[in-house]
Amino acid sequence: MRNSSELTRSGNPHWCVINVEVIPPYTLKLWFADGSIKLYDFTPNLQYPCFQRLKNKGFFRCAKSDGSTVVWPGNIDIAPEELYDNGITCY
Repeated sequence: MRNSSELTRSGNPHWCVINVEVIPPYTLKLWFADGSIKLYDFTPNLQYPCFQRLKNKGFFRCAKSDGSTVVWPGNIDIAPEELYDNGITCY
């Protein structure tokens, strides 16, 4: 069971990504379950083998929220805690 301080009124952990918008070339604008909106620069992650396909800007723009985190085709995703903890609050 999760600590109640981690949950929002909807019952989701505060770091769940509920919406995402791609800001070219590699920035994600993220809406979280706790109501916060953050910008996350994905560029440093492109050095890792699991994210090589995302170097293709067209493919990167296929990002979407699955209600928990950001996903791309081919079972590519990133930990929502990473996005939340390292995103820059913009609102």
